[in-house]
Amino acid sequence: MSFDLIKYLAEGKLYEAYNISAEVKVGDIFTNNEAEQYEVSSVSDSHVELKPKTFDGENTIFPEDFGDDVSIEDFWQHFEKVEDEPRGPFGEPGDSNYFGNHI
Repeated sequence: MSFDLIKYLAEGKLYEAYNISAEVKVGDIFTNNEAEQYEVSSVSDSHVELKPKTFDGENTIFPEDFGDDVSIEDFWQHFEKVEDEPRGPFGEPGDSNYFGNHI
């Protein structure tokens, strides 16, 4: 039995394309290195469309708007996910005296 590397590569067994949509979802919030926040408005295998949240501006398409030498695999070098704030049982901020201050 001989191993056919060309056939193996052609079948895609050795290299599987990066799947950004497995990690990024519509509605996720991200921040860039300038502390600007964006909300994901669409995701595909080849791009992520980001709508500005903390400033006025047009949507950004990643990687198209970042230059010719940037690919979808570079997303995490440019953006960091904003984790959801912990919430209490009624949707109040989890680390505050919300009801004591708002009743």
